[in-house]
Amino acid sequence: RCTSRYGYFDAYNTTYRPRLEMAVRECAKTCSDPNNCVVLTGHSQGGAVAAIAALYLSDLNPHVITFGQPVTINAPCGIVSSDRWYRFVNTKASPVVGITYDPVPFAPGLGADSFGHMMILSNDESSVAYIGLDAQDIFGPLNVVGFESHSIVGTKQHPGYLLRLEALTKNDRSLSSSSPHHVPTDGFSAGTLCSEHKECKSPCRN
Repeated sequence: RCTSRYGYFDAYNTTYRPRLEMAVRECAKTCSDPNNCVVLTGHSQGGAVAAIAALYLSDLNPHVITFGQPVTINAPCGIVSSDRWYRFVNTKASPVVGITYDPVPFAPGLGADSFGHMMILSNDESSVAYIGLDAQDIFGPLNVVGFESHSIVGTKQHPGYLLRLEALTKNDRSLSSSSPHHVPTDGFSAGTLCSEHKECKSPCRN
């Protein structure tokens, strides 16, 4: 049995939930590879809803990709396929401490835990720091003033998740546009702003 906070469950358990689940299952039947067919994604509370949906659609073995997701599900939860879950955390350059982090993924979860592969997006838009599977690491300081790092789009000065990911794929010049993109996940490049040494290939520049 898996548990979550009422607000996240209620956001998923709407009047259209039966139709949604039926539509997803019907669509999955048409896939040539059912094991790699369903992808659930969302930003912020939408990421929490995607996580809840993954529990009810666990028989479809979905991939779950979230951006700025708050901790949602209480451990233990045996039907979570952690190796198929990915959660991204955005950052913002700071003139004082290097970078600050999207605060939502690190908000107190009242017992809830983080699942899946945790990845921090760098400010140089060329690399990602892979923190680990089911990592419970807390990063700081948090971008609580302005909240720019939590935006799904953001601005040129303070990119949100979408602009960051677009830049990462554009900076991958080794592949053609029709090929899969391979973004380095072994840590921020030398000289990149950071606040925690564990996210960098070399000592932080802050």
